Amino acid sequence: MTDWLPDTEHGLRDLLSQGLLVERHTLDVKRALPPGRPANKELAKDLAQFAPDGGVLVYGLDEGDATTPPRLTPVELAGLRERIDQVAATLIEEPLHVRIQEIPTANNSTKGYLLVVVPPSPSKIHMVDGRYWGRGDTTRHQLSDAEVQRYHQLALRAQRDAAELLDAEVARDPVPAEQRTHAHLTGIAQPVAGRPDLLERVLGTSEDGWSRFFHGQVRGGPAGRPLGNDWSPDGWSPDLPQLSNISRRAAGWALSSPGIEPGREVVLTPPTRTEGRLLDLEVNEDGSLHLFCGRASDRLRAWRDEEVECVFETVIIGLTKRLVLVAQVVADTTGYLGSWDVGIAVTGLRG
Repeated sequence: MTDWLPDTEHGLRDLLSQGLLVERHTLDVKRALPPGRPANKELAKDLAQFAPDGGVLVYGLDEGDATTPPRLTPVELAGLRERIDQVAATLIEEPLHVRIQEIPTANNSTKGYLLVVVPPSPSKIHMVDGRYWGRGDTTRHQLSDAEVQRYHQLALRAQRDAAELLDAEVARDPVPAEQRTHAHLTGIAQPVAGRPDLLERVLGTSEDGWSRFFHGQVRGGPAGRPLGNDWSPDGWSPDLPQLSNISRRAAGWALSSPGIEPGREVVLTPPTRTEGRLLDLEVNEDGSLHLFCGRASDRLRAWRDEEVECVFETVIIGLTKRLVLVAQVVADTTGYLGSWDVGIAVTGLRG
């Protein structure tokens, strides 16, 4: 949705000269944002109209008319970002998350243009002044009761889809059921309304591109840095930075521990020695993430040197944080600004 967004005045002018800054379903342009409460309410409606499918609101552009060509009209930037953030947080029910990019003019940094990106909302529609708003081809309109009901159904379906995706991932547990001795951790992270080739468009299909991504941006970035703190000063095992095996999967690539074969096959010999070392992060071409760990619990010494199976909370908390950080890496790599569905399951707890 936002691949075309410029970051300089020159880039904006190029898009304008090519006729690409024309109002459409995902783009609305404004000459300026007038002062006052009435203008704030109109701004709230303009933001809410993009919630179903996402869109961009551009300030500092006069779209012109039949006799006047479109032109850039820089606005005063001071306080404008904060005002838009405040409107999105207080005048829209439920509050809407937006991303705001300032583009100063080449000659005067106090003036410029504002690009307000509204990612697709998981809730689909948001209310302003007791009404829901949507956008047609080029204009804003109040949604009918039938449209509101349809969007609510779509939002509920998306929630069910995320739950079903997690259930399907649990069913993909690579360890045969009869060989499982520990609880297992399963996690998913799925871009909402993302493109089917979200990561492929950036990394290509060759192993070189994906290998650089895993080693440089995942293991070498925020998702691979030490996370030790009061609850885990020395880290844990298995952990993402320890992995090095990269293999092709049906819909993407994977970073795996020894013991997990390229097809996500696992053969445990004997199971008690290797199950707890298994860790697999699958990253698909659409940006979705699939995490598996075979050590959500472990045998620990208790009273009188007896061993008991205990939940390994450090692994569960730590790898969940790693999963969210990898989602951030995917978003930063692809420029994806939308929401994510995230799910975590721990199976085999036996009560």
